[in-house]
Amino acid sequence: IANQKCNPKQAWKTINSLIGKGKKPTIINELIINESKLTNPTEIAEGLNEFFANVGPNLASKLDESSCDFQ
Repeated sequence: IANQKCNPKQAWKTINSLIGKGKKPTIINELIINESKLTNPTEIAEGLNEFFANVGPNLASKLDESSCDFQ
């Protein structure tokens, strides 16, 4: 980007390339969860939602309780 400071169009082209803007989205045709293959788009969406909605609680359950009082 520093080399393109005099060419804003090229600078933006580089930035968009780095962040993946303009790429076609990846289509997921199947997802395997707990040894079950999901192929229905709604079921795939629900499976992904369930996974990402539980990332925080799953990680938190693996942490040891702290004896520190943060008040």
